[in-house]
Amino acid sequence: MNKPIKVVKSKSEIRRFFTNKIVNSEKVLIGGKTMYMTINKIDDSVKEVKHKKNTKAKIREKRMGMNQTLNFPEINYKKGLEDLSNNLIENNPSIKGIVTLVTGKGKKPIKQPLSYNPLEGFKTLGEVESYLFNKIKSFSSPTDSEIIDIFHKIQCWGGRMGKGVYQKEGFDKNFKMNVYKDMVSKCLNFDIEKDWVNEVSDWTFDLHKIHGINTSFSTKHIRFWLYKKLKENTPPIFDEVIQGRKDVSKILWIFGLNKYNQNYPLNNSSQNNLIIYWEQMIKKSKKEKISLLELERILFNYFTIELENYKKVKNIIKKIIRNSFKSEVKEFPDFDYLVEEIVIYINKYSVKEDYYEELIEFTFQGRNTPKYYGSMEEYLLENKFMFED
Repeated sequence: MNKPIKVVKSKSEIRRFFTNKIVNSEKVLIGGKTMYMTINKIDDSVKEVKHKKNTKAKIREKRMGMNQTLNFPEINYKKGLEDLSNNLIENNPSIKGIVTLVTGKGKKPIKQPLSYNPLEGFKTLGEVESYLFNKIKSFSSPTDSEIIDIFHKIQCWGGRMGKGVYQKEGFDKNFKMNVYKDMVSKCLNFDIEKDWVNEVSDWTFDLHKIHGINTSFSTKHIRFWLYKKLKENTPPIFDEVIQGRKDVSKILWIFGLNKYNQNYPLNNSSQNNLIIYWEQMIKKSKKEKISLLELERILFNYFTIELENYKKVKNIIKKIIRNSFKSEVKEFPDFDYLVEEIVIYINKYSVKEDYYEELIEFTFQGRNTPKYYGSMEEYLLENKFMFED
């Protein structure tokens, strides 16, 4: 029996189908033409290409393990060790959120709130960071209470996404002192002559035995505790800001390293990907002749600002559409995806705000004409006056 033909209005719509559901291939009708959409391409040769289930993930993992070279944004890497872009604690909602939670003052009280504020007396995240580095450097054999205090300070320094270890059954049941102390001992007694990447990635993932700790926070703890041995070249953090996040359509990466590595994105839940990330960061830091701490901070601040700009431009685009376009534009099956695409290219080429409306008009007209799926990038490069002085 022949497969039923799925009628779609655009290639991006069928791409979303394959993002959410991996199948061998799909017979589709697009622009009046029958094609086969496979997991990674549209083939108009009317030949069905077979793929095993989960091929997409397997191909990516294999490719990422074959000396994958990461692309980095083209920015100034000679800034030195900057302050965090959200350095002031009183103006940082994420830090205020985690402190409120752990001290039991949140709207949803936790079972075992701390008896003190781990960041009491600190005005900036930079002060907390300096304290932690200096304190850890002074340790030879820290006591259990010293270790736990450092743990709380790192969790709070990392922001509200560190809340998991304090929730549900409470800190005492969630935290595994033996697991954490084992990591601390290994870090403080590490042989600096070793090639640390593979070995330290094991310690990092061992920390995931603690409820609520994932790579975003395990790499924070490793970073601080290895500072005594590796100094400014301690392993860089690998959290969501560095990795990046996808748009609402779950198709395009809108910031972070994955924005620059769309075809082979990193996944910080994979130990293999953590190894690749660290190896590539080491290579990049040597190329730029800067420390890993400097590189991590420069990227973190750049990606944070990149996300803020993305949100700002997206709000402007939606306002323009709301105020000047026919309401049926919002009914496009690809509306959210197209808005995300517009924002990405505006930020990529620093398109002047005077031309936002023209770019919006081109985008939706292009998708509304079946015979022409215009490339936004080609359009911008043909009309450089939109972003060049």
